[in-house]
Amino acid sequence: MRRFPATVKACWCLNNCRILALKRGLGSGLGLASLFCALMAAMPVDAQVPCLIEAEPNDQIDQAATVTGSGCFEGEIDNGSQDRFVWSIPDAEGAHGWKLGFEGGYANARVLVQSIKPADGTNPEAEGEERLRVDVPEGAYTGASPEFLLVPGRYLVDILSAGASPYRVRIAPTLPEASEVEPNDSPEQANALNFDTVVSGAVVDQPDVFAVTLTAAYAKRHTDIEINGALGRYLSAELDNAAGDMILRARVTIQRPIQIADLGLDAGTYYLKILPVADSQMPYTVKLTHAGPRIPGREEEPNDTLATAKVLAAGRPMAGRLSQAGDTDVYAFDVLAADTDKLLNFTLKERTSRSFCLTDAAGSELQCRHGTSVALSGLALPAGRYGLTVSGTDDPEDTYQILARVAGRRLAGTEAEPNDTPQYATTLKAGVPMKGQLAGQEDDFYQLHVEGDAQLWTMAAAGAGVDVVAVTDFQQIPLGSGESIKGTPGASATDVFLLPGDYWIKVTGTDGAYVLTATPTGPPDPSSEREPNNTDDQSQRLLVDQPRTGRLSDSSDRDVYRFSLFAPDHIRLT
Repeated sequence: MRRFPATVKACWCLNNCRILALKRGLGSGLGLASLFCALMAAMPVDAQVPCLIEAEPNDQIDQAATVTGSGCFEGEIDNGSQDRFVWSIPDAEGAHGWKLGFEGGYANARVLVQSIKPADGTNPEAEGEERLRVDVPEGAYTGASPEFLLVPGRYLVDILSAGASPYRVRIAPTLPEASEVEPNDSPEQANALNFDTVVSGAVVDQPDVFAVTLTAAYAKRHTDIEINGALGRYLSAELDNAAGDMILRARVTIQRPIQIADLGLDAGTYYLKILPVADSQMPYTVKLTHAGPRIPGREEEPNDTLATAKVLAAGRPMAGRLSQAGDTDVYAFDVLAADTDKLLNFTLKERTSRSFCLTDAAGSELQCRHGTSVALSGLALPAGRYGLTVSGTDDPEDTYQILARVAGRRLAGTEAEPNDTPQYATTLKAGVPMKGQLAGQEDDFYQLHVEGDAQLWTMAAAGAGVDVVAVTDFQQIPLGSGESIKGTPGASATDVFLLPGDYWIKVTGTDGAYVLTATPTGPPDPSSEREPNNTDDQSQRLLVDQPRTGRLSDSSDRDVYRFSLFAPDHIRLT
């Protein structure tokens, strides 16, 4: 096959680089051209694997030249255009990884590897999903991919560049240190997985099982497991203990290797299973490594349930990280009967935005905050066990820190968090002001018990961050509400008619302190409107020659009335 001689490359490059440099206003461009030409002329030539030379036209898949397995593509790309090749991976080479390297590219070069959609009888083969992208910034002239795996098949390789340039793309296999040995479909047949050894395999219709044995010395340190699979394909793996109980599971579409980090395992034997998920073979690699020592202030996987959670201690920070997609870290803390009058604060600090949530013993969320540095503050909890969860975007390089503190005793007349749901509403007494705090965008719920004669009530929340005050009955059916008015801090629900019973008041707003008061205002005027009457089914009857008085509490308030006529007639509404 014809090669691209270094002298020809250097000559082509000298002429074209000089022209491009002149266009950019860089003088004669000879210095830049000479430097780039020297780089291209110095490209190594592998005599054992000759490069496949691109030939135009190659805009369609059936026009593109094909290379099988390891190989090399070489050519000259025009300004703003692309060259296209087909790369075929045979079944025999489906159980190891690959690396892709790029040389050349005048400006902002890119190499794309895409799957190929098969022809369907009506339409020809077409571009499929992107599997790999290698970007080469302007001036770098070289680029390389990390190790990656693909299922056997045909792939489209596109080379793009913002400027005219020669290029070379090399694809080479990465040979593992060891390979799985069949049969290894059960714990009894498991292959031993040694530390610091990359093992490759391909799972088809039965799981591949590896035995992980930890001595007492190894169990004093964290263990990390890295699993890589075919790009864009779904991979499922689980780790079982010697009794066959699953202690963790990883299920993810592969975009990068799965990092199962910070495993805190006791001495013994465990079984790592790579599970089949499709009717075609899935190549994979797996590596077991030692990590840092197991210490009280560091999370340990698995910890995705309250049963496996580490217990937090007040004043002692806990560090952790979300190392894989879908990872959730759970921590536990206990509230003793003697501490139910104390306020608790929990803070989460990190660089990446996370969700930080309080749960009850059953795992139900009681309160959540979202962001990079967030807090669950002013918690006054009944006795029992609770959980804290950290979830969000995985990033094995980003370590977070949780700190628990006792913030003192709860003062009379202050809300008790969490009160984000009616179930955990703070008790409110008639005529007694209640101080509250909105953290971010939040709902605070209060429960009011009403006795005596039915009468009208006003629920007023005074504070700059308050947007809405709403009142509901025990079925959470709206009875009245009021929105904040521009220029007036706070909101009020007025003329709410309440019978004896229990009611819930919801204060909605963003970032601000407020004072909430529930005030009875006496029995309604028989001729006055009665809230709620904002909808047709809540409308009040209007009789002829019987005046009705009303009040619109805010710009969104709407009062609805109805009347009946027994025959066509002229009427006047005033």
